[in-house]
Amino acid sequence: MSWEDRLRPAAYVAPDGTRQAFIFEDVSEQLPRKTAAFDSPDADGTYVQDNGVSSRRYPLRCIFSGPDYDLQATAFMDLLAQTGNGTLEHPAYGPKLVVPVGTPTRRDNLRSGANEASVEVEFWETTGLVYPSVELDAAAQIENAVQAYNRAAAEAFTEGLDTSDPLAGNTLRGAITDTVDRTSGALSDAARATDEVFTRFRDIERSIIANLDDTGGQALTLGSQISLFVQEPARAAASIRQRLRDYRALLDTVAGSVPEPGYGSEAQNVFETDRLNAAGAVTGSVLSTLDAEFATRSDAQAAALNVLEQFEDLQAWQDAGYEALGLRDTGGAYSELLNAVALAAGYLVELSFSLRQERALVLQTPRALVELCAELYGNVDDNLDFFITSNSFTGSEILEIPRGRRVVYYV
Repeated sequence: MSWEDRLRPAAYVAPDGTRQAFIFEDVSEQLPRKTAAFDSPDADGTYVQDNGVSSRRYPLRCIFSGPDYDLQATAFMDLLAQTGNGTLEHPAYGPKLVVPVGTPTRRDNLRSGANEASVEVEFWETTGLVYPSVELDAAAQIENAVQAYNRAAAEAFTEGLDTSDPLAGNTLRGAITDTVDRTSGALSDAARATDEVFTRFRDIERSIIANLDDTGGQALTLGSQISLFVQEPARAAASIRQRLRDYRALLDTVAGSVPEPGYGSEAQNVFETDRLNAAGAVTGSVLSTLDAEFATRSDAQAAALNVLEQFEDLQAWQDAGYEALGLRDTGGAYSELLNAVALAAGYLVELSFSLRQERALVLQTPRALVELCAELYGNVDDNLDFFITSNSFTGSEILEIPRGRRVVYYV
């Protein structure tokens, strides 16, 4: 039996069980590996941390041909819009449980290839819903998870400090001051969006500074206050994109370099303070998702991916820091943080299935904007502004959208 004999018919079975076959061209399979590279300043070579593999991905160009090609392509796009897991009957790699991701894009080749349309789509293999199902009051569950993390994080912060050396105590005060300044610089703009939030943000900041004279006796309080200080702007009315962007920037600033080994208790205290600051940024992103309004499925899924990537980057940086300083990771607050992140990701994934999914088409002829909006959405009055914004149409395109322009819309 040759490789040609092992090829199978290509088809996609939607979540509702509808099966549609398609023609295919060259195929490929992607296997993303979850790795992190760490370079030591005093040694040659790179340590690569192997965290396993992500889901396999199958980009395809699905072709429909014949006198009813347009009906086939339309039906296929409708199948891709369904919520849930489908089955890809891959011609080369066999059946896979998948979810179509990204923006499936349809192209009708009216001039160069009449009676033919193609849909470019990427399928990701899935294990099903791997995050906790958030039932009843999702906000309350996630809030409780973050509060449980805050308690555990303050205790881990206190246990991780070395206050026996007076010089290390001075270093700790400096590290906390740096944390306050760094957080204030990164999150003040977001906090200002709501007066009450900005007032609490500044009140917590002043309280932290007031407790710096007794870092040893007030370590538990300081640990709790630092977490609350970092998380407070998440409750402001700033856009979800701004909040996630600002928390991502704060995490990147804190975790931008691995601690230098060989500085004993001073480096240990700085690392523990930075660790609390960085983890606070992750929980700030978690809390930011609670009252956020997402217009599309891709927006909610992008937010979930953002939170998960922040958590993974935090863990990789922490592991490198413990190794560099020769410290033992006791896992303090890890399970509580993981639970909060998993609940938020599960909430966003479930929420995304109730939101509109992005589609795209490439115009074969120039089109009037209002006419095209009416054709895609049905209702112009409620969707025209969103249609213009989501495509970033220029002034000339508002008059007439040119041929070849890629246009996205949501269903």
